[in-house]
Amino acid sequence: MLTTGAPPMFAIVNAVAALLALVIAAVLYRKPSRKAELAALCLAPVALAASIAIGPDIDGVHRWVAIGPLRLHAAALFGPSFLVAFQRRADWFGTAVAVVMAGLVTLQPDMGAALALACALGIALVFEFRWDRLMAFAVSAIAFGVTAIRPDRLEPVSFVENVLQNIWHQGSVLALLIPLALLAAIAAPVLMSAGRRSEGAALAGWFLGLAAASLLGPFPTPLIGYGAAPILGYGIALGLLGRARPNPAPSDNGCTQTGTASPYARSLQIERAGRLNDNRDQCSRNLAGNPCHAGSGGMH
Repeated sequence: MLTTGAPPMFAIVNAVAALLALVIAAVLYRKPSRKAELAALCLAPVALAASIAIGPDIDGVHRWVAIGPLRLHAAALFGPSFLVAFQRRADWFGTAVAVVMAGLVTLQPDMGAALALACALGIALVFEFRWDRLMAFAVSAIAFGVTAIRPDRLEPVSFVENVLQNIWHQGSVLALLIPLALLAAIAAPVLMSAGRRSEGAALAGWFLGLAAASLLGPFPTPLIGYGAAPILGYGIALGLLGRARPNPAPSDNGCTQTGTASPYARSLQIERAGRLNDNRDQCSRNLAGNPCHAGSGGMH
């Protein structure tokens, strides 16, 4: 980023964001929570709606939320974790939220986020196909088409947008190393999500879409350009991705849809077994003074 003319203070902001992202990822990984996933699913559309309604704007474009002196790109901050949480749901609620997300990035408007959302949902479908997710992908593809035909009025900044092109024109060894580092960061979620490929693929697809948008127009280059939001969003999503996939809700017999008892169901089974043993012990203690009636199955 410094090679493209960014002030040193901006590099410090990115470095602090990277350290904070590592801390957040470690906390989420060590202390998994279903509430965190639900929050990730719901905060994304709320943040995008807030950026449109009350967020700062530049030439009529509303993509940011203000936190103190910082203006953070709402979709880049909350979009990655939303996708991980979305891929873990097996109901239409997540699909409805994804459709709302597509509508909101159209209203901002933000072709980069629309392309990222479409790439994420489309690539994830390859690993785990569901009809409701196909509908979400179709709506996101429409959102990308609508935003693509609308001219973007923002002027590019050399250390925010067009970072890859500017580095390439410099002709140094960084022209090879930095794009390779970006590709490694994009591919990492897929490699670290063994058994949960659709989640890692969605996260990788999001950043692949952002990178592609930065090559197609004046949109921020993720992770390597100036901007704390993509870095923080990446760290939060990695923390959610690193934890085990939540088991499906247990059925009446205490087993998941795949036939394996979930941790919640197993705890219920253990508790019920303990109560049954307590009842048996009570019956045994009563046998000496008040025998159980063999025919009625009850105690008299």
